[in-house]
Amino acid sequence: SGAIVRSVQATLAQPYTGPVTTLTLNTGQTLTGAGTHPIMTPTGAVQLASLTVGQQVYTGSTTVASVTSITSSQMSGGLFNLWLDASVTGDTTFLANGILVGDYQMQVALIDASENNLSLAKAKLPSNLHTDFDSCHQDLAAKANSKKKAAR
Repeated sequence: SGAIVRSVQATLAQPYTGPVTTLTLNTGQTLTGAGTHPIMTPTGAVQLASLTVGQQVYTGSTTVASVTSITSSQMSGGLFNLWLDASVTGDTTFLANGILVGDYQMQVALIDASENNLSLAKAKLPSNLHTDFDSCHQDLAAKANSKKKAAR
């Protein structure tokens, strides 16, 4: 009970060369994917690359496991995703390697929501760049404020 059955509208496969993130759970389950792929947590969908060690993710509709490691690597090959029927209310999710993930539609929605979220952008950078990131955005905010004052 509780699981919504959805039909697959499309299977999306694309050639891909670039960074991928591998998630390992305390259950031994692993998942490798694009950093923007949605992973379902008790607090909602998050991008794979924004997960942290110790965070909980769903491994079923109500079962959770803890993240034990997150690694990045480069790949050359293909990435795959599903586009599920969204005509029924609720999240468009499926199990991938036993981990509850979102489909392509959810991935696009998360990307759109994160484009203007500075904390998500900062989290994707190596820690040695965080100070420069903060400084740059403080400078941009100051510049925007001075333009607003000059326009008055």
